[in-house]
Amino acid sequence: MGAEVLVLGSSGPQVLELVGQLREQGFWPGGSITDAFTTEVEHWVHDFQRTHLGPDGRFLVVDGVVGPKTWWALHNAVGEAQRSRLIASVPRDLTPLRARVLQVALGEHELGVCERPNGSNRGPELDKYLPDWITDARSVGPAWCCFFYSWVVKAALGHWPLKQREGSCQRARARAGELKVWTPKGLRGERPVPADAFVMDRGHGHGHIGFVLRVSEDGARINTLEGNCGNRVKLGLRELSDPEIVGFIDNVPSETSTRFERGVVDAPALGRDSTR
Repeated sequence: MGAEVLVLGSSGPQVLELVGQLREQGFWPGGSITDAFTTEVEHWVHDFQRTHLGPDGRFLVVDGVVGPKTWWALHNAVGEAQRSRLIASVPRDLTPLRARVLQVALGEHELGVCERPNGSNRGPELDKYLPDWITDARSVGPAWCCFFYSWVVKAALGHWPLKQREGSCQRARARAGELKVWTPKGLRGERPVPADAFVMDRGHGHGHIGFVLRVSEDGARINTLEGNCGNRVKLGLRELSDPEIVGFIDNVPSETSTRFERGVVDAPALGRDSTR
């Protein structure tokens, strides 16, 4: 296992190992790898960190630094080590359509949807999220968190959440703004509400999207349902203070009530039996 701390500007065999691990997990485009820690490598490290847990069961800090926790996650990127150990539940008193969105997303989690083979962004259960032009012509798929988001809301409500299928977090955010269903985090007021989408942005087209499942009583943390997280559909726990979380998409603007059961579910100590 790699032990050297790598940062922008590092070089050598440890960087080759890093990029090889990123490629194996589907976080490196193309076939060639490099031994130079460039800004491109840093961007893909960010994407990996954004969606993987460290040995403490918490999401990695997205800082582009490949230290002990990120090395551990690279070598334990799927399977039991990446189980969030959270128990899923839809908040009580949630309005009907919002509850339906979360029930559909939880159904996909319960199916155990994941990439097959690992790192391919494809799979027998996963391909239904993707457009036909991808599944018909490509052996390796694109990042699919936004395709999962679009599919879930359409399956739950019968229409695309943003009037069309979106596979790009950046375009989804822009489209939500045009449709007046986007709320920046700094102006969140009563947001987020369960069944909203949270959007993360690192710039340069790199981002992530998922559903808000539960909100803590103090509004500081959220339980999440996310596609393409650890190469699967995963339950998570995120801090809203994370600077990468930039805002929320209201998927059910017809249901304006913000009265719902509050409180998040935290992960138990590692080693206990739990759900994925």
